[in-house]
Amino acid sequence: VVDDDDATAAIAYLARRLDENSVPENFLRSLFTIEVGSPGWHRERERFVGAVHRSAEIDRRPRRRQDRTTEQRRFDPDDEFANEPDTDFTVPTNRSWIAEHLTTDRPVPLPHLIDTTGGIDEVVARARAAADAWARTTTAERRAALCRLAESMAAGRGRTVAVMAYETAKTVREGDVEVSEAIDFARWAAASTRQLDDLAADGVIAAPVGVVLVAGPWNFPTAIPANGVVAALAAGNAVLLKPAPEAVATAVEIVGHAERAGIPADTVQLVRCPDDDVGRHLVTHPGVDAVVLTGSYDTARMFMEWKPTLDLIAETSGKNALVISRTADVDLALRDLVRSAFGHAGQKCSAASLAIVDAPLYDDPRFRERLADAVRSLRVGPADELATQMGPIIGPPTERLQRALTELDPGESWLVAPRRVDGERLWSPGVRIGVRPGSWFHRTECFGPVLGVMRADGVEDAVALQNQVEFGLTAGLHSLDPAEIGLWLDRVQAGNVYVNRHITGAIVRRQPFGGWKRSSVGRGAKTGGPHDIFRFARFRSTAPAAGAGDSYRD
Repeated sequence: VVDDDDATAAIAYLARRLDENSVPENFLRSLFTIEVGSPGWHRERERFVGAVHRSAEIDRRPRRRQDRTTEQRRFDPDDEFANEPDTDFTVPTNRSWIAEHLTTDRPVPLPHLIDTTGGIDEVVARARAAADAWARTTTAERRAALCRLAESMAAGRGRTVAVMAYETAKTVREGDVEVSEAIDFARWAAASTRQLDDLAADGVIAAPVGVVLVAGPWNFPTAIPANGVVAALAAGNAVLLKPAPEAVATAVEIVGHAERAGIPADTVQLVRCPDDDVGRHLVTHPGVDAVVLTGSYDTARMFMEWKPTLDLIAETSGKNALVISRTADVDLALRDLVRSAFGHAGQKCSAASLAIVDAPLYDDPRFRERLADAVRSLRVGPADELATQMGPIIGPPTERLQRALTELDPGESWLVAPRRVDGERLWSPGVRIGVRPGSWFHRTECFGPVLGVMRADGVEDAVALQNQVEFGLTAGLHSLDPAEIGLWLDRVQAGNVYVNRHITGAIVRRQPFGGWKRSSVGRGAKTGGPHDIFRFARFRSTAPAAGAGDSYRD
């Protein structure tokens, strides 16, 4: 018995129950025809008696047995790569474990600020000396070191999650999966060194580029910088890690893991410097051979203006959309949309900033009500509280985000109006509907907890709207029509595309990550993919070449 407005969802629920109850293994399948002595009666009697006899054999312990308080992760360099499991927070012990870390672990004092160009010169000189030594290590030695680094990351998981919560407002669940990804990156880099061995066997030598500068972001302060560090190390390079000013303490943890793994001094250095002429000197330094950036497209363009010959590898901005067809499983689509739009308060380059909805769904008031209910149900609060689903933004809203949170353009209205909950950083999520093609919100990356909803006349129109933005990082489609899925896959312009799932949370090896158009600058090998470490090497053939000696190629 339900209200008319809830009939669609109720019928879907009823259909699932009927499906489960009518399978041959279910007792209810025989309920209306069973009689004493009938075949159905004998079948159910045998099942019941058999179950009674086996009751003593049943293991009554919970199947979820992960215990972060006692486990010790060990990674053998000869083992096959496997993704690291996230923490199972349904286990009470694990909830107590992370609560203890949130209570006791605090960021360490920040390292010395290098505020002169001379200080940068000294750091780079040490890195160059370390690079020469590290380049002479064997791939087997690097594999072992990277596996030890992964073990240190696993042992420090709780502390790292706590530091990210306090420094960058990462909720516990968002921070935990990021540590798993960082461990995966280290193990994947170790495994990838075998490709260098295979190339050498074929007469191709991979030489490191030298010194790699990793300019990390604040929104993924562990996983993304860790990828740059371990991939560069795997190829034989020294690394300078310059974190975002908001994420220095988290970078201290990464460098500490490298030290505990036995990686020689100065091979991985943390560089804390201001984003002024000193920072520019670091980026353009002649002793830095390659720069890895995760940040905005404008920052990447600025770096290239500073030094047009810069070897820049950049993952930049995104204005990502999830298309919802009239044929979609609406329950699943809404769940994935809310997760994609508001995970880490929408501060992911892969976040769903737009929902492009097929006209029959968009025009249905019940669809809008269900979307609004799903968004309002998110628990907003401090990042260090276990119940929080959406935490604060990194700082006071930027000019673009402030506009997105407080101003509407012609034709738009608030389905769910965002509001300031506490201070300048904690906001509730917002949903603006009526976003028009070509409008400011359609085309502008805002990087915060605001979702725009657009109306489309079918999937063909939706993918055209999806492609109108300058970026091409992630894109999603929810549809149960194979023809629609095929059309969309043929036409969508994005580096990572997802069908009938959320569009954030790429997984090492399984979903290598990287975009195109203005979402990528430089060599486009995807992070966590088969060519990840190749970005940090130059290759030469040992076979004689007609009319020329050995030559290196990027």
